Amino acid sequence: MHLLTICALLAFAAPFGGDVLPPGHKPVRHELTVEVAPDALTGRKLWVHPTGGLHGIAEVLPGDPFRFSGKYGTALYSAPADFEPKPEHFDRRTGLNPALVKITIPIDDKSTLPLTDRTERILTRLRLTPSAAGSPVLVVTDETSYDARGAVIGAGLASIGVASDSVLRRIAADGRILTLLTILIETALVLLLVPADRRRRVALVAVLANAVTHTVALAAMAALPAGWSSWFAVEAGVTLIELLAYRFGAKLAWTRAALLAVLANAVTASIGVLIG
Repeated sequence: MHLLTICALLAFAAPFGGDVLPPGHKPVRHELTVEVAPDALTGRKLWVHPTGGLHGIAEVLPGDPFRFSGKYGTALYSAPADFEPKPEHFDRRTGLNPALVKITIPIDDKSTLPLTDRTERILTRLRLTPSAAGSPVLVVTDETSYDARGAVIGAGLASIGVASDSVLRRIAADGRILTLLTILIETALVLLLVPADRRRRVALVAVLANAVTHTVALAAMAALPAGWSSWFAVEAGVTLIELLAYRFGAKLAWTRAALLAVLANAVTASIGVLIG
C-alpha cells in the first residue's frame, strides 16, 4: 500500500518538473558573461529575466557573471536606456512589452554533471553582435570549467605549451578518465618496486584500492571547501588508505607499503595538478 502511495505521488509530481538530481549526478553552477560589440546596443541597455525561478530582473553589465536557467526560460532583453523593466512587462498573458527586444541565449544550461566529473563551476562567455536582421545576436566565444578549489581545469597546460591541449583538457574534466589513468599509472609504478613473485597480488590490490580511493577523493573534493588545505587532507587520506591496503591486502612490510603508497600518490597528484 505504501509503495502504491509513493508511486502515485511521484507520478503526480513529475509533470511539475521539480529540481531533482539524476542518480549519480551533482549540481554545478553555470554562469554567463556578455561582451557587447560596438553598435550592438546603441542607446539601449541589456537585461536578463528571469534570474531566480520564474522571477527576477537584473541589468547585465559587461564582464559581470550571472546565473541562467534553460528550465525557466532565462533570456536577455535589450531596452531603451531610459526604460527600466518591471515584472509585468514580461507577463505571458499580456505579452512582452513593446519596448523590450528578446535575445535568445544560444546554449543550454549545464545544471548537473556526473559525480565523477571534477567540474564545480562553468563560465560561458558570450558576445553580443549586430545582425543584418536588426536584432543583435549572441555568440559563444569561450567556456571555462573550474574545480572545487576554484582552479581552472586544464590551466596547467598553458605553461608547458602542450600541442594536444584539447585532449588533455577533456581528460582533466572527466573524472572517469582520471580514475582510469590513476589506476594504470599507480599500478605500473608499484609493480616496478616489488619482487616478481608478489606482483600479481600487488597489482590486484593496487587496482581495487585506487578504484575506491580515487572515486572517494573526487567526491570529497566536491564536498569540502575549496583550497589547498582540503586538497592536502584528501591526498593524505588516500595515501594512508592505500598504505594500509598494501600492508594488509598485499602482505607487504610497513616500509615497502609506505614507499609504494607515498611514491605512487606523489606522482599521480603532481600530474593532476599539472593538467588541472
